[in-house]
Amino acid sequence: MKNSNQNTDLVFYEEYFLINPDDESYTEENAYRFFDKLVEDGKIDCYEPQSETRDMGAGQEREFWFYMNDEQRRAAGWDYEDARQEFCEWLQKQWEEYFA
Repeated sequence: MKNSNQNTDLVFYEEYFLINPDDESYTEENAYRFFDKLVEDGKIDCYEPQSETRDMGAGQEREFWFYMNDEQRRAAGWDYEDARQEFCEWLQKQWEEYFA
């Protein structure tokens, strides 16, 4: 796990991330920088790659688990564990703001 604070109230959200070599923002290096920034800013507790990248034709895809505690989920706009859609939308918004 990357940068875990070892909180006991962590919930994980599974997300697949597309790495596209033709788009300079969607590189693997930028993805890890972005995820590290979320941890550094306290927006997520930690993240963990779950698989090797797999070829998707237009790029490569890799599965990640992102862990958030109760406080981080409330700050993101929800306070319940089963919020995959909310997490996906929140992560996309964070990505767009990071590269704005």
